[in-house]
Amino acid sequence: MGQDDIERGVPQFFDDFRNSMYAAWRPADLLSALAKGSDRYCYQIVPRGLPTMQFLIGLPPGGKKLYTGTGFPWPEKEHPLDRALRHDWNMLRLSLKMAAIGRVPPAVP
Repeated sequence: MGQDDIERGVPQFFDDFRNSMYAAWRPADLLSALAKGSDRYCYQIVPRGLPTMQFLIGLPPGGKKLYTGTGFPWPEKEHPLDRALRHDWNMLRLSLKMAAIGRVPPAVP
């Protein structure tokens, strides 16, 4: 997405769109929202490419490792999404699989 802008010689359109996605919460801004006195580990997940979303996950007290499952907890015939939406769902899964995952240690030792 946006590659055609670069190929046409107008990369500023891609840059403007990308920057507008970051406008609300850049990754560093989201990290700044963490409680300063927290003793929990957190993980920040930022999909690569256009930052249309990001996640900040706080683990329960004592937790240090983030568990990520496969994303297929149901049989194909019980899939909750309509078949027409599954391509987008699979693209989202791929984006999250390739996402940058940063471990954020507790703010207090």
